[in-house]
Amino acid sequence: MVINKKYGINPRLISLITAKDLSEIPGSPTSSMLPGLYGKIIARKMDKMPREVPKNVHSLICTRCNHISKYNLGLVAIDYDKLKNMGQDGPVDGETGPPSIIDCIQATGYFRCRKCNAAGCWKLPGKTELSLCLHSIAAAISDNEDGKELFSYGVLQLADGTRHRWATDVEEHYLNKLAEQPEDSFTWNRLGNSYLRGGRPDLAAVAFEQSLKIDPAQFESLYSLGKILCEAGELEAGAKYLRQALIHARRYERMKAEEMRDMITSALMFLLEICNDIEEFLNVLPKEQEVLPGETLDGSWATGFMDLTIYPDDYKSFYPLAEVYMGKRRNELADKTLCISTSEGGQPSFSPEVRREDKSGKRNKKRKK
Repeated sequence: MVINKKYGINPRLISLITAKDLSEIPGSPTSSMLPGLYGKIIARKMDKMPREVPKNVHSLICTRCNHISKYNLGLVAIDYDKLKNMGQDGPVDGETGPPSIIDCIQATGYFRCRKCNAAGCWKLPGKTELSLCLHSIAAAISDNEDGKELFSYGVLQLADGTRHRWATDVEEHYLNKLAEQPEDSFTWNRLGNSYLRGGRPDLAAVAFEQSLKIDPAQFESLYSLGKILCEAGELEAGAKYLRQALIHARRYERMKAEEMRDMITSALMFLLEICNDIEEFLNVLPKEQEVLPGETLDGSWATGFMDLTIYPDDYKSFYPLAEVYMGKRRNELADKTLCISTSEGGQPSFSPEVRREDKSGKRNKKRKK
């Protein structure tokens, strides 16, 4: 049997998007078979892209074909209640076989067997078992925050309350939902998020593209696809999606206002980093005619640009501008920074000056609007 490539792909993902029967798709698809515009591009650049979680590599044995190889487990969550019962006689919480550390963990990393492309059917070599046991002890007694990026006590639970051991189990959970409701753009977004947490931005891009094919205004998918593309060096395409995220943010209801503001802020910071100077940044930002077609301007637009000072390395300095793009959803914020004032004539009061300053307070860029 031919050894598979470094990263595995679930044939079901391709089948659901392309409507091809599974029998038409190889059991071990390659990245060249990924549907959409960007998955193949991201796959070529993936090893150079930033990771949400540092590498956490351990050896695993596939119980399907008995092949042993090293895989990136990502963040490993340790269930303390199961761990403390490991010494008891019999299996842990209904698990079959003798108790093992594998019964006590969940892992966010997405991986499939490099030989047969199976997923979720793993056992631990003796050295890996010992290593995970030692890491579980270290996570309990250590104050090292870097170590806690790799091992942490707790359980990983999806929004619907379900718990899954492996990232590929999470994938199957969402693919089962999508098999019943393939036009659910939000579930495609959730699937994309799980791939992203699993260290697979290539698969995440495919899922986000499918989400946007169904709903071009899906704010979270617009942001996440734009972010992935920027991190892959595809700046023009990334900026396009980030701009669309800003345009559609004010109408999005499926996340908390604070989380929305942080996401918009991140989009603004990416756009500023892409641009050569403040002039280009301000020109790239969506204008009110794009964001508010047919709507009455409530004063936030002009006020949001009032004497604006941005510190590129100060996240919160972007908040007033982010709140402009939130529309009325900014009223849900407990700590909103955008205050709308009016002149004597009842019109929004604003200064035409927009500034960008660095931490020292020295003015770097100044523009009259």
